[in-house]
Amino acid sequence: MKIICALLGFSICSGLNATEMLTNQLSLHLVDPSISRSALLAGQIKFKAVKLVPQPVLSDVDFISYDKTSHVFAVSVDTAKRMAERLGSASTTIISGEPFYGFSWQDTPFVLVAAGEPIYLGVFSCVTSSGDYPLPRIYPQKNLVSSYSTNNVTFVITLRRGESPRGGAVNDYPDMRSDPRILASLKKLNL
Repeated sequence: MKIICALLGFSICSGLNATEMLTNQLSLHLVDPSISRSALLAGQIKFKAVKLVPQPVLSDVDFISYDKTSHVFAVSVDTAKRMAERLGSASTTIISGEPFYGFSWQDTPFVLVAAGEPIYLGVFSCVTSSGDYPLPRIYPQKNLVSSYSTNNVTFVITLRRGESPRGGAVNDYPDMRSDPRILASLKKLNL
């Protein structure tokens, strides 16, 4: 009986500990696949009205660092691999006998959520993408990482300004990357 009570107490404490770790102050959610990707990215659907995939691609515990000036964040190699798998690009390439993990995926819309509130629509992208969006884009700073690497993987959030190659201004989209709600969430996470 004492063992059962001890195990029950341990389970409850473990559950409380996990809840404290995952506060979802900051998370990135994919848009439900039933939503037209092209219509959403073209601005024909308001992002606050779209259904999100409940399980975030990245959440509080995944962020190792976040530079509020350059909008560069780091995650562990394992987190980056998991993210690539969620985005449909789990691939390994052999270069000079060494395996490298590749980060190259189809442009995929996401919504950044801070403290439970959707803040902006963006696109998971990669440096080889030809997509032209007036939205924040998240892409890896390196497309390949050694499978043996234990270094963090960095991603940058960019927002193109100026003239679109397809014509028209792209700076009509407000820069929400430094929204006060995001900054407050980053502060609560000590990032």
